[in-house]
Amino acid sequence: QHGITMLAAVVLHTITILGVMVPSFISGFSSPASIDLTNVLVVTSLIHAFAGIAALLLGIWLVASWRLKVDMKACFAKKGIMRIAITIWLIALFLGIVMYWNFYAPTLFG
Repeated sequence: QHGITMLAAVVLHTITILGVMVPSFISGFSSPASIDLTNVLVVTSLIHAFAGIAALLLGIWLVASWRLKVDMKACFAKKGIMRIAITIWLIALFLGIVMYWNFYAPTLFG
């Protein structure tokens, strides 16, 4: 059950990254001049992107290494890495919410 849920989460995360976030990132950073490291939102975007990719790669590794085994010992052996992955993913999620708020709150709330 947990393995199937984890696989589904990794697949949805991958689709979201490839379908929404990569095109948005490319359009936002289309030229080297757009990477202004003195801009807090640019730095937030870069950290968000790196954290999201790290969480995705850890998720893929966890799913691939577990291979949906029925034996839960393989799962429990990777509990520490799972905690790291969820922590990194939550950081990426939080930064994504912060960016969304900065981009869309002025439009939504005038």
